Amino acid sequence: MNALTIISQSVAAGGLAGARPALTLALLLAWSRFVQHATLPQGMEWLQHEVVLGIVAVLAVVEHFVRTEPDFEEFMRIPNAVVGVAVAMVGALLLGGMGDDPSRWQEVALLHTAGAGVGVMSTAVLMSAVASAALWRLRAWAFEAIADLGFLHTWWRWIEAGGVVGLVVLILSLPVLSIGVAVLLVGGSAGLGALVFSMQKKRDAAARRDCPTPDCSYRVRREALLCPSCHASLTPDSAAG
Repeated sequence: MNALTIISQSVAAGGLAGARPALTLALLLAWSRFVQHATLPQGMEWLQHEVVLGIVAVLAVVEHFVRTEPDFEEFMRIPNAVVGVAVAMVGALLLGGMGDDPSRWQEVALLHTAGAGVGVMSTAVLMSAVASAALWRLRAWAFEAIADLGFLHTWWRWIEAGGVVGLVVLILSLPVLSIGVAVLLVGGSAGLGALVFSMQKKRDAAARRDCPTPDCSYRVRREALLCPSCHASLTPDSAAG
């Protein structure tokens, strides 16, 4: 695989790890063990042990049923971000080690001596970590924006899991499409981010009203008892909520 493919695969997988880290890692480990062997750096070969794969698979199942629970999301917000970044970086190493040449990492080390090669892998690892953190933050915003919708707890976990499985299999089975997947993921995330931001602005605007004090232009919350700007006493709007 060429450098662009490795980097684009890493970006795509990193972004997916920001949403479902355990599921993404389980798929990458299973693929690297049973479909396309991945040669890992020295000292990291244990990642492909069947016990590790089994543990990650169990965690993926648990993750599937708890990631859309509001209380769990709030409690595990920061840990999920850290785990997602870690999985993204491991995923980049797995993707960089996949291929027909079992001595890929030896070649990378030789290229590093010549001033290349590892530059590709370090770029892939870094970009995958950034993609994971960005998608994690976007997912949190989107979750907050649509948390009041009833379908979230019944359908969203299946939609999200299906999307992660489909995209991971796609970038692994058809590496040439990984560039398109990465671009789609980045572009789609940017569009979703803009939509979520717009929804939050509209929701905030609907939850506010003009301060009744003539000289005050501050828009207060409908349930406010005191204007933060002019400190006037207020009567809560009966239409609040």
